[in-house]
Amino acid sequence: MKPNRAAWLSVALGVLVVVLGFLTWTGWGPLIDVDVRVSDELVVPDRSTEVGVLRFLTAAGDATVRLVVLAPLAGWLAWHRRWRLVTLVVAGGALVGPLNQLLKVIFDRPRPANDGTIETSGFSYPSGHAAGAAATASILVLVLWPVIPRAWRWVLIAAATMAAAVVGYTRVALSVHYMSDVVAGWCVGVAWVLLLAVVLQVWPGQPGALVACPG
Repeated sequence: MKPNRAAWLSVALGVLVVVLGFLTWTGWGPLIDVDVRVSDELVVPDRSTEVGVLRFLTAAGDATVRLVVLAPLAGWLAWHRRWRLVTLVVAGGALVGPLNQLLKVIFDRPRPANDGTIETSGFSYPSGHAAGAAATASILVLVLWPVIPRAWRWVLIAAATMAAAVVGYTRVALSVHYMSDVVAGWCVGVAWVLLLAVVLQVWPGQPGALVACPG
């Protein structure tokens, strides 16, 4: 994908977030019905033994986990003086949370009414955990893409996609988000990182991207 297409994709995902947010804010029936039906199917009762596993898996979307995953990568890039990529990793991982929180305040959507299985507070749309997981996955793919053997690139994409998908599933299963919250969170995370990558010129093939493993 060319940088200009990545930029347009970022804009398209941003528009989708705004449109979905407006529909949730106005209580658009078809979307709300789908959200409720999906929650009815996926929410795990508090008595279930699955809850412990879900709580463990959902932590992958926490800011702490982003720090643990991205800080060593930023340090390695700084060691090799790849400052644009350092900026991508730091800004992509650190600012996706505040950006998502701003959107939560704007759209002001209450949490699901189901009996939740974990304690949480704040607004529901978009999902911060989904946004964080998607941003982390996108950063790893964009940074590592040029130095991963071609045969393994789809493995990288599949692993990153699966990680973000699992976090999104847990947010619905634990009854702290609706499906549309999770979809919007994924869009926020991916759009934010794509935009940064294009602006910083670190998109694969651009001057700031890795070409080969340094050293």
